[in-house]
Amino acid sequence: MLVHKEAYITKAKATKREKEIKSYKGGQAFKKLFKSGRSSDG
Repeated sequence: MLVHKEAYITKAKATKREKEIKSYKGGQAFKKLFKSGRSSDG
């Protein structure tokens, strides 16, 4: 199930963001990210 999607110009930026999100581990920042509906174009 896809919960959140962001678009990035380069794979490097996408990978960096993916690692950042995975580091949240369900904490407040993770919940805030999905509640706000944040999107990015890299």
